[in-house]
Parts: sequence; structure tokens; C-alpha cells
Amino acid sequence: GHSMGGLQIKSLAVSPGRRFWDLWFTSNPSEIDLAGSEGALLKRMALFEPDPRLSRIIFLAVPHRGSGWAEGFTGALAKRRVKEDPVVTEIREAMLRKYGSHLHPDFRERISRPRTSIDNLDPDAPYLRALSALPLPADLPFHSIIGDLAGNLEEPTTDGVVPYQSAHLENATSELVVKSGHGLQRQPEVAAEVRRILLLHLAETKEAAPGTPLPD
Repeated sequence: GHSMGGLQIKSLAVSPGRRFWDLWFTSNPSEIDLAGSEGALLKRMALFEPDPRLSRIIFLAVPHRGSGWAEGFTGALAKRRVKEDPVVTEIREAMLRKYGSHLHPDFRERISRPRTSIDNLDPDAPYLRALSALPLPADLPFHSIIGDLAGNLEEPTTDGVVPYQSAHLENATSELVVKSGHGLQRQPEVAAEVRRILLLHLAETKEAAPGTPLPD
């Protein structure tokens, strides 16, 4: 998962319990009508379990703790040029009509206006802060590949969009810092590292038949 795609991947790997629900709602799930398409969507958003098919994750330049870029001039300029997807608008308005009276006032105010993915990069965004606090399963190996514009691989700072401290995760199976901007997936050494991890994963699973040689 690259950049915000990595946040989506992490959301498939964690078990939030009621962390997201209580962030948004003042009522218990049993007190709310969860029937229909809106209820099904709400459960997928707030009351979900990890995807059991995930067996390893590779994070590339992922803003686990957000980016100051979303708060500054560049982020403000980008938000001026980005429009909310009409499908998202329809979902947001349907949710407000059906569940607005059960929402925390501050959250209701946040979603009462058009939203873009840039808003979710704000380090103070409640959803992002809640997601970053959720630990990955202890038995799920994950790897981080992080860029540094200056090429200071011993004390990296930023890839120009995501600070190192936002992309870094403790207890990673491996972490590689490369001299690169945010588009580090284009770098040959990143491709080589992804290949190394995939071969490692293949070797550690039973997908390869006994006696079958692994690719060079």
C-alpha cells in the first residue's frame, strides 16, 4: 500500500472494536436502525473485523500520523482544486439524514460540508488519530519503505510530503529508507526490496510445493 493506500490496507488489518463507533456516535449500536444499505455501509465503516486473507503488509511512504502538508498552503490550494465525488456526497447526505441525531455534534459538523481525502491527512483528523493508535496483529508481519529527499538515511526527515516520524512504525519486520521523494515506488531499489519481501513471504508459506526451487 502506497501513501493513503497504506492507510486503507491498515484498516483491513486491525480490529477497532467500538473505537470508531464511539468517536462518531453518542448512541449504542443497539439503539440505532442498522437496516438497509445505509446500515450495512455504517457497519462496514465502524463495526468491522480484520480481513483474514491478509498475511503480510508492505507500507510504502504511508502517512500513519498524517502530514503537515494537509494543513499548509499547498494543502489549502489542493483542496480548492479537488471536488467531492458525487457518490461520496450522496452517501454523506444519506448518513446525515438517517443518523444525524445520533452523531457527536463536532463530528456532525465535520461531515456536514464536502470532504476530500486531503482532510484525512490532517494530523489532528479524529479518524486518522484513532487508526494510528490501533496496533497491528502481533502475528502479522509488516514492512516499511520510507523516502528521504536529502538522502540522509541515518537520520531521515521527510519525503517532501510524509515526515519520517509519520511513516515509521515500531516493531516492523523490516524498514528500508531510500533517497527519494514521495513517489518512491518508481525507484529500482524499492522494486528490489518489494521483490525480496515477496520471495521471503513465498519461502515462509506452503504455497510452493516441496522441492520446488524459488525464483532467483
